Amino acid sequence: MPKSKMTKSKKMLKSKKMSKSKMPKSKSGKKMKKSHKGGKVTGPVRHFRIAILDNKEIHRSEKGLGAAEATISMKANPVDAAKKLLSSICKHQGLKKMNRLKCHAVFWIRETTRNHSKMYGPYKGKFVNLMKNGKEKIVKLKSGAVIKYSVKPEVKKHREKIHESLQKKVDNMMKGGSSKMWGKKLLS
Repeated sequence: MPKSKMTKSKKMLKSKKMSKSKMPKSKSGKKMKKSHKGGKVTGPVRHFRIAILDNKEIHRSEKGLGAAEATISMKANPVDAAKKLLSSICKHQGLKKMNRLKCHAVFWIRETTRNHSKMYGPYKGKFVNLMKNGKEKIVKLKSGAVIKYSVKPEVKKHREKIHESLQKKVDNMMKGGSSKMWGKKLLS
């Protein structure tokens, strides 16, 4: 017996189902999540986390700051990652919008890129007011979108003494030493 012919509507439904199943897959075979459009870093990247904040070690397992990570391109400096992480610090403190002007922090960052474990810092960070005559700084994109900025992060290298128990770890990590030391808890 000859097979029955499919109607156009059935063909359309079948083709839509096929396109959903053909989502891009990673090497492991799992379906990849859709990535956000704005600010996505493409190409080779470096990853950074907060290592020390106000003379306290930040463990990766901690909620909030422990999960904060900055991703920058290979061309960018660690200072750029420190600016991103300053925003995470202020967000963790519950400061938003113009209240971020109250946010001040001294912190160290650690590179978590594969095969890299160097520490950078200390950095002293704060937010600077961009408001001029009561108006926000406005940037118009080629796409027609408008972005308004009222504050921006400012991060500079800072020389500060840290607790003796952290100093050995920092000295080792500044040389690009092993990151295994960070798994042990500090004795305070």
